[in-house]
Amino acid sequence: MALSGFARACARRNGGIEKIGLLKAADISSVEYDASGDLFTSLSLKSGTAIAVYQFDEDSAEYNEIHRRTDGSYSVEHRLTMSLGRFDGSSREAVEEIALSSECGVVAVVRTCSGEEFVVGYSQEFGTERPLRLISSEATTGAKPSDATLRKLTLGSLDTASARVLANGVL
Repeated sequence: MALSGFARACARRNGGIEKIGLLKAADISSVEYDASGDLFTSLSLKSGTAIAVYQFDEDSAEYNEIHRRTDGSYSVEHRLTMSLGRFDGSSREAVEEIALSSECGVVAVVRTCSGEEFVVGYSQEFGTERPLRLISSEATTGAKPSDATLRKLTLGSLDTASARVLANGVL
């Protein structure tokens, strides 16, 4: 790939995530890719399946990528973190279902506060072979009444490409 330069977009640069949807990697039937724009144009699911939206505490969800070159090998680590809020039975069940589903792999559709949607855990290079899996989950009741409770989880994967935009969003 030749160097072609980069021009910053004159557009909003607000951080944050507005919405997160998760699905089992095995539930994807097809993903259409536009090579000229290096983006996905559609995401189709198997019949009877759907994307599950997970609500999270305001300003608690974050997606990041770490690009590395180690001994001549290039990789991209993907991390998606969110706080499900209260330390209660509902958030415990949500973490458990995500953890169990992530054994076979999950894919996330992430909508940023700038309005773009990205597909994480699926790549043009690997398809569903390098999906997101649960890395960690932590929970606390807090020590005193003025402490907030917390249930937080992190999903991650490792492949060789940045998350790509999903041009015709699904969330």
